[in-house]
Amino acid sequence: MAFIQDLMLENVSSAVVKQRIITLANRLGIEENRSLFLLILYNWKEEDIIADLTSNANLSSMLRSSLPENDFHVAQNQLCSVCGFTGECGVLDCQHHACPHCLTDHVNTLLDAGNAVLICPAQGCNKFLNPSALSGLPILSRTKFTERILKDFITKVENPHPLVHLKRGLEFVWVNRGVLFTTGLAGAAAFGTNIVLNYRRKHPQTWRSLGIITKRGGILGWRRGLELEVDYVPFYVALRAILAEGREIRLY
Repeated sequence: MAFIQDLMLENVSSAVVKQRIITLANRLGIEENRSLFLLILYNWKEEDIIADLTSNANLSSMLRSSLPENDFHVAQNQLCSVCGFTGECGVLDCQHHACPHCLTDHVNTLLDAGNAVLICPAQGCNKFLNPSALSGLPILSRTKFTERILKDFITKVENPHPLVHLKRGLEFVWVNRGVLFTTGLAGAAAFGTNIVLNYRRKHPQTWRSLGIITKRGGILGWRRGLELEVDYVPFYVALRAILAEGREIRLY
């Protein structure tokens, strides 16, 4: 799942996306890359995928055969299928070749157009592009891909960010660019929770993982979308670092 790692430290959703991909892959006995593509094509509705694959043998065969099987690798002295350049090229699952420049431009163009599923850059080829092909691209392209996957997930899945539950106070906390928010003691039924969920839907790229401060005042570390231990106090997200930078803290 290297292709999902770029924003793992920056976005609570990425852990949820990863788990969804792994779960489907395990259920179907397929590679995680195949699982990712199926989830995107089916708007992240796992049960719809299962239903179609079990009720339609032809569809099952088509979906399985059209998805990438092999990891991307690089070969020397190959003819780029896009520009005709001869040199180091990536070998795609469909056996087309793409030089680094053409592959980067192609991927960026698709991502900038809002595509979550990438296809081969060779003209007339509609084979899906294995995410492992992005491994040698610039960090900007890899990050764009991860962002696109997260945006696709967030916009199509209800309540995509699990609230973090602090047992002791029954409070829910989250952070947006260093600004802290809590729904208060009323918990999941509180009006504040609706504020949280609505804001998350409208601002999918503002998430950072949650960190806490222990009773002894030390920063414990980062936890992503997890239910925190009862021993921890709701003394919010990386407070020391935020205060040190002079950023605003707002509580709802």
